[in-house]
Amino acid sequence: MSEVGATIVVEFGTGADSSAFVAVELDDRLNVDAEGEVKTQFAPGDQVWLWVQHDPSLRIDRVRATSGMVVSAGSASRTRDQQCTWTGEASVELSYIPAGSPTLTWCGNVGTGLSRDGRRLSVTGGIPCTADAVVPINVHLYRYVPPAMSLAEGETWRSVIVVYLEAAA
Repeated sequence: MSEVGATIVVEFGTGADSSAFVAVELDDRLNVDAEGEVKTQFAPGDQVWLWVQHDPSLRIDRVRATSGMVVSAGSASRTRDQQCTWTGEASVELSYIPAGSPTLTWCGNVGTGLSRDGRRLSVTGGIPCTADAVVPINVHLYRYVPPAMSLAEGETWRSVIVVYLEAAA
């Protein structure tokens, strides 16, 4: 099988905090095959959907590729699953910036006094406790369109997608 491979790189401009939160992922809703399975390999001609989520202190300046083109597709809402466990600590950090309150399904002890501050979820009682969280998130959606090509059996084509971030004004 021939396939198109891509690497995603994040570049921080002058004044942008390179330690600020950034997540870039392939979109698991739009990158699906005919049977509805999430695709992780792409053939020539396949468009690839990705999304970016970032700290409010940053802004996306542009998204470019070393071949083909990247097209902005606006914003989208997604959910992410995360296991959260509170032991001696009263807070855990979510892997994404939530767009609202996560939905928690407790496994055993129920944490009480749940509150959220940015990416931190805190409980004041019921420790130790653990829950499966469904976290609503908002993202910037992009579509990578590879260049027209035909590849021989076993041949691959590599492209690098670069997300350029600047300090928010």
